[in-house]
Amino acid sequence: MGWTQETYARDADHAACEPAAPQAVCFCVLGACVKVEVETGHNPVYHFLSEIKRAGYLDVPTYNDDPERTKEDILGLCDKVIERAKKTYE
Repeated sequence: MGWTQETYARDADHAACEPAAPQAVCFCVLGACVKVEVETGHNPVYHFLSEIKRAGYLDVPTYNDDPERTKEDILGLCDKVIERAKKTYE
């Protein structure tokens, strides 16, 4: 799976698609949250929003779609959210 900007999800040909679509292989942060919710019934968007606000952004799309944003930035954000969630649910 990969990361994308400017749309919730993309297929293998890089065409925009719905995050819950079976052909979706790349996701923005919000698209990934939708995919997680469809598969697990839990939506982690509030955890992401909390971390993004700590970074000085007001919302998830602005953070995700910043032209300077990298995949490594997003993976680092995911790591922070996972660690916070572990502490919350332990």
